[in-house]
Amino acid sequence: MDSRFALVLGCFLLSGFAGLLYETAWTREFSFVFGTSGLAVSTVLAAYMGGLALGSALAGRFVSRVARPVLVYGVLELGIAVSALAVPWAIAATRSLHVSWLEGVTDPASPLALTITLATSFVILCVPTTFMGATLPLLARHAVRDDADIGPRIGALYAINTAGAIAGTLMTAFVLMPAIGLRNTVFVGAGVNALVFLGAVALSRDVGAREADPAKASGERAPAVILTIASVASFTYEVMWVRLIEHVIGGSVYAFSAMLASFLIGIAGGGAIASRVAATRARARLGLALTQIGAAGFSLLAYHAMARLPDWLAPGGRFEAANALHETAALTALLLLPSTLCLGAMLPLAVRAAARGAEAAASASASVYAWNTLGAIVGSVAAGFLLLPTLGFAGTLVVGLALNLGLALLVWASSRDRSRGVPVALGSVVVLGLLLPPTTPWSLLRSTPLDREPTGASAEAPVLFHALGRSASVLALDVPDGILIRTNGMPESIIMEPGERPGRMMPARWLGLLPALAARSPERMLMIGLGGSVALKSIPSNVREIDVVELEPEVVAANRAIDARRQIDVAADPRVRIRVGDARTVLELERRPYDAIVSQPSHSWTAGASHLYTRDFFERVKGKLREGGVFVQWVGLPFVDGPLLRSFVATLDASFRHVRLYRPTWAGALFVASDVPLEIDERFDAVRALDPDAFQRAGIQNAAVLRAALTLDEAGVARFAAKQPIITDDWNAMATQAPWVRDQTRKIFAALFGPTVPFRGPVDTDPLEFIEAFVTLNRGRVARQWVATLPEGPERTLAEAYHLDLRHKREPARRRYESVLSSGDEAAAAIARVALAGLLREDESRSPPVFQPGSPGATLVAAWDALRRRDDDALATLDDALAAIDRPTSPPPIRRLARAVRIEGRLRRGRADEGREALALIDGAIGPWDASRHADRALAAAFSGDRDATIASIREYGRFASPGVRADRRMMRAFRSVSEDDFDPHTLEQLRRRVVDPTRR
Repeated sequence: MDSRFALVLGCFLLSGFAGLLYETAWTREFSFVFGTSGLAVSTVLAAYMGGLALGSALAGRFVSRVARPVLVYGVLELGIAVSALAVPWAIAATRSLHVSWLEGVTDPASPLALTITLATSFVILCVPTTFMGATLPLLARHAVRDDADIGPRIGALYAINTAGAIAGTLMTAFVLMPAIGLRNTVFVGAGVNALVFLGAVALSRDVGAREADPAKASGERAPAVILTIASVASFTYEVMWVRLIEHVIGGSVYAFSAMLASFLIGIAGGGAIASRVAATRARARLGLALTQIGAAGFSLLAYHAMARLPDWLAPGGRFEAANALHETAALTALLLLPSTLCLGAMLPLAVRAAARGAEAAASASASVYAWNTLGAIVGSVAAGFLLLPTLGFAGTLVVGLALNLGLALLVWASSRDRSRGVPVALGSVVVLGLLLPPTTPWSLLRSTPLDREPTGASAEAPVLFHALGRSASVLALDVPDGILIRTNGMPESIIMEPGERPGRMMPARWLGLLPALAARSPERMLMIGLGGSVALKSIPSNVREIDVVELEPEVVAANRAIDARRQIDVAADPRVRIRVGDARTVLELERRPYDAIVSQPSHSWTAGASHLYTRDFFERVKGKLREGGVFVQWVGLPFVDGPLLRSFVATLDASFRHVRLYRPTWAGALFVASDVPLEIDERFDAVRALDPDAFQRAGIQNAAVLRAALTLDEAGVARFAAKQPIITDDWNAMATQAPWVRDQTRKIFAALFGPTVPFRGPVDTDPLEFIEAFVTLNRGRVARQWVATLPEGPERTLAEAYHLDLRHKREPARRRYESVLSSGDEAAAAIARVALAGLLREDESRSPPVFQPGSPGATLVAAWDALRRRDDDALATLDDALAAIDRPTSPPPIRRLARAVRIEGRLRRGRADEGREALALIDGAIGPWDASRHADRALAAAFSGDRDATIASIREYGRFASPGVRADRRMMRAFRSVSEDDFDPHTLEQLRRRVVDPTRR
């Protein structure tokens, strides 16, 4: 290889680098206008590859007449640089046209939307991509001087350009976009093109002009057509591999780039190998046949190996260390390498087979490259939107195998020298396919990038629904907690089945309630992301119209498939209208404004979600909100660290005047934002009265629970986000930083929102109610910190005692209650006296406090005495007095004790009607859900005949119960007699006899 050809290879390496840089950047830029749906992205990529095919086809017509191909190549590179700089501005200008042409048409699958997306993106990209497509034929014209050069030099050019593409996709995703942003990344690409232009100009001075000989420039079309079909098979495989690997590697920009690089490594290696093999046309034809057979056989083996990836990546597996992205990508690249080597060798082999001589090499490469690109378009679109959805993974693989083997047979049959090895190899692959037929890789489909443990609850869970959609594999699994919906292995939602207790899935249920509380006139709401429809079930009746936008149609299908097992049939709600599409596109094209917009994308780093966390998106949201409207955003805290969360809060605060953060659970952050003051606390009672059941299902029994979940008020948000960088479409930290964040713990956020952060402002709620609300939210540490902020005195001591009491720390609680009795504060002492009596009611060695007749304390002491004596009649006569104590105006410790007695009495008697009453009392109580409370709920549900609630409570009791505790063992033995397959009056009576006795607690 002479030095001038080495310089040409260096230039073409940089060309490949810039080409993939542009493809990555432009695809993301177009998604801001056309959305991130699979159809929209594939349409843009089809336009991109269509430009490449057009450029190559045009080059085939004139390349044989070019006297100085290197100079023309350099000029084209300069043209790419100049036109590439104009692409972002052209995309931005398209936005207004897009709105005017498609207003009201939000479905990306509509013919009008597809046509406009394809036409617009092709018009914008046709100049730079046409220039790109012409570069290989021009360099082939320069590099190939005699017949012996055709195979080696075309193969070398193809391999080195693909190597540059590998570097381009990795550098763009891992270095450039995170460091300098999207727009500056395009400037880097333009700079690389300009550098290539200078190199080509310098090189052209040392190269003499070539004389044209059009008579020798034509080549055979048959290899080009054959390669087109082979390219269809190749890109069918590529789409299939990407969709499979997403289940173990995730859907971030890094994961996609790593997967693409893994595929391109084999392509580059195959091109390099072909450059050595394709010495003659006969060898090239034989090589084409063998590479088709090799691609089929190795793809079949890779498919079966891919199905075992979860086992290899799991703890204790062969590749236990492969928890990092790059290690997992390396493993998948290794599995795909044999088949991708065969795929990469096809283009150089086809060019050599098509070119009759050196003069025909340029036109042959142009024709082959054009047809190859058209095959890529057909293969990728057909695989994503036809083969995978209709045939599944196994059926799509069979189609690819059939194309490969059929082409191998066709090439062999049309060759003059029919090697005997081809039929033998082909027959061997057929036998291999019969011995190892492709099946649905359930182990892989059940796996998730978030959990390497293959023996989890979902590993053997029954599959209720499975479908391959436009951009995701959707799976619904019957797990112990309910029904789990996953997309590409990522958990979307847990759907609670009938009988589940209130307060589960708090963040999702609060998503439906917060906008109804915050918006001044919440009649029309938009919800971004369907998930499991949990948030929809909590939207109160004052919201009259609900639009839901879901990116993947199969998520909608999964919800409909499991409607029969829901607590509430969402599909029957006449207020709900489900729209398939990208949220940003819907906001852009929707004519009517909304009173509230809720955004709940599941995973902030994925391609379909990361663009919903930028200031550009928030400004679009503001443009679709009415005056007084509100925006609610969910953020999963385990997947953001402190700096990234502060940056997101700063972005939201820069877009809206008033922002709050609520955390109903430690991991679920709900941001409420508006341009008008938020009056959530003031509106609570009025909105709750419209639909009290919705608030109870969400675990919001009173306003104190809502206030306890407030983590950052408006002033706290401003302090928390001060001087933090803003997330934008150009610099999207959610896309580039969140993928590296995994499993942030409760302690991190406890420190982040600790007592040194003045986040809530003054609290005018009863301190005891506030403590009760904190414990209800499982936020005991925050409760302790908040109690420490109260002024010294009896009120603070009483709050400390009640906090300890709720956490079952009886002895420290008793000492503090006793200290309140001697404090001189009559109001606090009256509460402490009753609470102390409750602690001592089972301690026969201590005498309970004495109460005046008719007082709450006297009523409770009489009730406890009736419970000990099993005097149901006396207990029944006290129920009205206990009900008078169990009301919102009573002090929380006294109210809680009265409710406990009312529940206990009904469980003692065990009648069906009282079982229903006890179940309602348990579900309406505030406080922690511990093992005892779950046991009481299971008993109440069993007595009332509520099979669903009984089984749900038994399951949850099993997670809380202590196997070594005698009472828990007895409870579990009793509950085992009530199973899903065995639920009748006889077993119910057994349950009552085993459990109902005075020593149960």
